[in-house]
Parts: sequence; C-alpha cells; structure tokens
Amino acid sequence: MMSSSVSPSIIISKVKDLCQRVEYFGIKVGDTRKRPQISPVTIFRSCLLIPILRFKSLNQLDNNLRLPEVRRFIGSKRKIVVSDSTMERSLKGFTIESVRMILKMVVRFARARGYHKVILSSGRELIAGIVDGSTIGKKLCSVFYEIGKVNLIVDIERIKKRGKELEASWKLTERNLHNVDIVLGDGLYYVKKKINWIRRQGKHILIKRKKRNLEIIQDAEELFRHYEDFKDEVEYYEGTQVMDDGKKFSYKVWAAGGFTTNGVDCPLKVAKVEMVNLINKAKETYYLITTWSELTGLEMKEIGQLRWRIENNGFKKGNEQFASKHAFINDEHGWAAMTLILFIGFNLFELIKTQLIEEGIIRAIRRVTYKCISQLIQRAMTIVYGTDPVLCLNSS
Repeated sequence: MMSSSVSPSIIISKVKDLCQRVEYFGIKVGDTRKRPQISPVTIFRSCLLIPILRFKSLNQLDNNLRLPEVRRFIGSKRKIVVSDSTMERSLKGFTIESVRMILKMVVRFARARGYHKVILSSGRELIAGIVDGSTIGKKLCSVFYEIGKVNLIVDIERIKKRGKELEASWKLTERNLHNVDIVLGDGLYYVKKKINWIRRQGKHILIKRKKRNLEIIQDAEELFRHYEDFKDEVEYYEGTQVMDDGKKFSYKVWAAGGFTTNGVDCPLKVAKVEMVNLINKAKETYYLITTWSELTGLEMKEIGQLRWRIENNGFKKGNEQFASKHAFINDEHGWAAMTLILFIGFNLFELIKTQLIEEGIIRAIRRVTYKCISQLIQRAMTIVYGTDPVLCLNSS
C-alpha cells in the first residue's frame, strides 16, 4: 500500500498542514461559556481526531487523548486534555454558526483546488450536489453532499419529525444551490414548484425514480417500447460496466427529451435504465427525469449513479469511520456542534487521503481503504511524537 520507505514526518506534515488551515477559524469558534478552563480551540482540535483516527465514542477519544503522542500532536500540555464529560458540557456552549462557517471554509478550500468537479466519461465537467435524509447521532436530518474527486459533506439540517424530510432538504438546497450545476434526488423530490424554482435559478435537477406511476414516465415508457420506430426521437445504448466494487453489469438505456407536464414550466428529459448483474443475474430497472435536456442518456445514467456516493461514501463510510449513527451527545445543541465538527474532520480526512494518493506517498494495490489511512496516520503520529525509535514506515 505504501512505497518502500516513507518518512512518517511527511504524513504528519500533510495532516498538520490541513488541520492548521482551519486553525485560524478554530480559534474563532464561538463559545458562550464564561471563563472556561479548557479553551474551545482544544475542544475543537480534539474532536477533529474522531473521524481522522477512526474513534467511535467520546470515551475512546478521552483514552487516546491521554497518550503523549496525541497530546503533543494537538499541542496540549495537560495530562488529561479533556474528559468525555467535559467535552460534552463544552460543546453545549459552542455557537453553531461559527462551527458551520469553519465547515464552509474547508469546503471552499477543496473547491479552490478543483476537487469538487465531476468529469463524465463524455468529457463533460459539472458540479453535482446530492440531498438526502439520514439518521446522524440518532437524530433525523437532511444532508447536502458535493461529489467529485473529493466527496464533501457540505451542510446539514435537522428534520423536525418523521415525514418532514422534504422541508429540511429544500432548506439545504436553497442554501447551497448556487454552488452546484445540478442537484440529484430520489423520487421524493419530484415536486413541480421546486423544479420550477431550481430552473429559475439557472440550475438543474435530476431525479431517480423506480415507480412508473407518473404520467410522464408512462408516456416515455410507451415511446421506449417502440423505440425502433422512433430512432430520430429516442436514444438507445447498451453495454457493460464494471463498478467500483468490481461487480460487472450489463445495461440498456433509452432516453428522449421534450416531455411536458402540467405544473412544470420547462421541457423534461426521461431515461429508462436496465441493469443486470452478470454474476447473479439480478435485474434493476429505474427511471431518470431531468431538466438538463442537453445531457445524453448515457450521461444521465452516469450522473444518476453518482447519487450512490452519498450512501456509499457519505453515510456508510461515515458510520464506519466515526460511528455517525452513534449518539455522541444527546443534547440538541451539543449534537449540532459535534456533528458539524465531525463533518469538518471527515472532509479533512478525505482531503488528506486524496493528497497522499496524488503525491504517490501511498498507492493502492486494489483500493485504499479508510481504515488503512487512519492506521497509517496513527503509526506516523506515534513515531513522530511518541517514543517509537523507528525512523520510517516500511512497506506493509
């Protein structure tokens, strides 16, 4: 996974460089506590280690903060940097907007380097955002996610109660739409007045839907069924595709534009995608609806599949990396502060991973896992700041 001899100080310098880029903003974390014994900067730095070093609870963080190499890394001279109970009390005093601003700064840093762009197989460049609901820290919320070379958790909004996902998701979309070209959503987001609003902003939406109960899909299905008679109107593609996990699929895609429907002010394009797993022969059929009529059917399929990243690289990997399903803090305010800091740390981790790969410091045999990156950083931290006499990390 690594080159034959990699100086741990190089790895640590990459980690520290990114962490120090938010240092200024970390100092600006708003804190309503009066005369705190432990500064908000120390609390902030400590919490960043949860997703970077793969900790799963405040107690695990507390235990690791007692290690000399970890204390030295975050720059604390206290034998007990901060206990888990003090951490929880302190986060209740953080001002949410100040932490949200730090998250925005990290996202801007990644955007400035072009890490947020998607380049399709056709060569088309675009910026795509995904909005979806999930459970973070045992609380319902909607998350806005930007996908590209580095996948970024951009923003979060609490869902007031079950069944109110759309309300929270549209708030997120309103706050973040200006940064993307297209928003990806599931069938729940086929809301006509919102589709019109997105187009008025000069942006696009692509919706993935499995059910055929919409009239526009039924009309498209009828056209696709006789596509050989309408070759000037219907695009048709077939081929095979190997997914990131190595699974191989055959696919068929039909697409046509110019569909109109009551309540939507612009023409829509519809695609039908059939995917067949070449190993177990499992078949999946779904439909894509978009306002971006210039996209080809293959581009629609490729963009639609990008939506899986919020599940695979966002929610699933987040839960593996920092136990995002776990309730670190039950207090509503403390939960919001902690969740935003975890997102900041997770984005930094994604940036660290990308830079290490780009510069050849690590190389994947099949793929670089989140777990091995965290272990690599921990080993480097022990060598640089601990008592380990080893001078370099050997191939493993």
